[in-house]
Amino acid sequence: MATLAAGHRTPVTTVHRCIAGLLPLVLLLVHGCAAHYIRMDEKGLTCSEAYQIAINAVHRMNYTIDTAIKPTPGSPGVITGTHTEGAATQGLMVQIFCSTLGTSIEAKSADGSGLDFNFPNEFRRSFENAAANHAPERQPAENGLDVLVTPLRDHSSDLGVDLVGIGVLPVSIRISNRSPRVYAFRVKDVVLKTEDGERDRPLGLQKISARLSPADADILRRKALGDRDIAAGDTVERSPVLPLALADSECPGLNDYGMAWEENHDNPTPGRESCIGLGYLSIYNHAAQPNARLEHHYDTDEISVIALRDIAQGEEVTYDYVVPLWFDDTGTAQAAE
Repeated sequence: MATLAAGHRTPVTTVHRCIAGLLPLVLLLVHGCAAHYIRMDEKGLTCSEAYQIAINAVHRMNYTIDTAIKPTPGSPGVITGTHTEGAATQGLMVQIFCSTLGTSIEAKSADGSGLDFNFPNEFRRSFENAAANHAPERQPAENGLDVLVTPLRDHSSDLGVDLVGIGVLPVSIRISNRSPRVYAFRVKDVVLKTEDGERDRPLGLQKISARLSPADADILRRKALGDRDIAAGDTVERSPVLPLALADSECPGLNDYGMAWEENHDNPTPGRESCIGLGYLSIYNHAAQPNARLEHHYDTDEISVIALRDIAQGEEVTYDYVVPLWFDDTGTAQAAE
């Protein structure tokens, strides 16, 4: 019995020794395979943006691009390139995968040895630098009507809600009218195009809010722009303000947008006499007979715009500035009295 037990143990011990001896080699091979591969998820980038940035990133790494295939629905984009240094030639392949949540970029190096340990960090750094130097926003046309639609990559956009994280890509629409004509803008008529060129309607506020927490949904509702009639007493918007000293609000660039804040108090807090309104607060026009009024919330540093009467869809919302005006009725600038 003892002989059988001893004979049974011997091969087991031998196998353990063999496995122990192979572990360093296996770990080295696995580490080598992982060292020249990287995957990055970029939720805030469209397919075309990720493709162009990847092209620039490869160029920055001094690779010569051999193949460049743009991504299409259901088919990833592919970029291949080579880099020669001395007698050594190193290959690279980048793939761009598209989804409703954004894009995923996979890059791998093929240097033959599988031990290019710096490649992941080098590619990530090159991609981030290329993204940071992406083409700036196009300037408005000098004449006529100009419309620019821009995807908002930054999760902490002016909306104050991370929509990208729930699979919604917000876009900004900049409209510049430098023509003598007057145009109407209706949110419900906005039509966007997908990556494959198909026309698509924007998601409605109700559908997006269903994916958000109650607090974030409330923030989004406050900042939503809609096509509807506004009833007397309705809150048009409630937006935060940035309190600042009265002298600072009179600086060039701010003096046209400063609003009275605690200077209306008997004992205003130093440095909080004036403010700059966020949201649409700073761009409402003045009217001697306005259809809205301002309501100040000093405890939360916010201002509400309240409708004084029914406001029809398409009618401009205005309030009384209640200060000496620095412009006349035609909009020509003049010195305040």
